[in-house]
Amino acid sequence: MAVTGSMHERPMMDFSEAMTALDGMLTVSASSAESPLAVTIVNEDGDLVCYARMDKAPFYAEKESLELAQKARLYGVDLHIRSTDQHLALPTDLPRPSAVVVREMGVVIGAIGVSGGATSRNVQIARLGLELFATAAAMRSNK
Repeated sequence: MAVTGSMHERPMMDFSEAMTALDGMLTVSASSAESPLAVTIVNEDGDLVCYARMDKAPFYAEKESLELAQKARLYGVDLHIRSTDQHLALPTDLPRPSAVVVREMGVVIGAIGVSGGATSRNVQIARLGLELFATAAAMRSNK
């Protein structure tokens, strides 16, 4: 993930690690009977690195996953949007997007946005993406 050969080394998102994380998240999501998802991974500048939308994912999921990933990256915090209006008789786990920040050496190198499923499922899949990133980075550094 780090850029070398320059005057300063700085962590950066690696495309192959992003694709490994994306593939793993989609594989796990597809193996369940829950709602199909859209997953977006952005880099340290908020630019799209990779994206996938499962068949029959809601039409809004694409835009939501990208926007929330960009906001999480910008603010440097994980974002999980939940319904907070206690006066409405709504299910407690409505479909809401979630995003987690990807860090290396304490530096934000990007974010993962997930949308289309229930909030708890989106959070679970986004956190799985972080684990897959870490595993791919560890394998790379051990080579």
